[in-house]
Amino acid sequence: MSPLRQHIGFPLFSSDSSKQDLLCSQCLSSILIKGYNPDNFIDIAIQCANCCGITVTPRLEDGEILPRSFIVCHSSSDPNSSPTRHIDAETAVISNAQLAREQKLNHPRPPYSVFEKSIASLLRLEAEYDAISQGALQKQKKALQTYSRLGNFTAGLHKYPFAWSCGRFRRMIRLNSPVMPVTDYGDAAALTRAC
Repeated sequence: MSPLRQHIGFPLFSSDSSKQDLLCSQCLSSILIKGYNPDNFIDIAIQCANCCGITVTPRLEDGEILPRSFIVCHSSSDPNSSPTRHIDAETAVISNAQLAREQKLNHPRPPYSVFEKSIASLLRLEAEYDAISQGALQKQKKALQTYSRLGNFTAGLHKYPFAWSCGRFRRMIRLNSPVMPVTDYGDAAALTRAC
């Protein structure tokens, strides 16, 4: 990570989020950030104009969440840029490295490229859902059986769409049908109300 360079005699950032200032960790005399709050400056390296020492603000701990509003800070050596950048108290300044860590942890999984129409594929998908939901699928299947016995087909679809879909998909596989068969009142009623 290449550091941001401070202009001589000016803090690099100012903020209204704190009364404390961030001093250079080497010379302890240069104010790098006026109004420093660690929650607003995440994993930022700043090079002191006085001693050329580099001070790095803490990165997010594992499990912490990025603030809603943030600016990704790139290294800067432009002598014509404003000597002090004011940062709103609701905004965080983060490094490219912090952003890359967050994106790696939180990016969506690639979708299943092909879902094989088989009981084995359905069982794998159900097992994955059951693990993620801490065993909720089995409870949902039991609830669907109760709804079905009572003739309330739409409640199952709306309350437990994944479990409902798995049951219908299982029937589709058993019948070797390319589309979901709508052969009974329950399927027809549930699908009509869902649309």
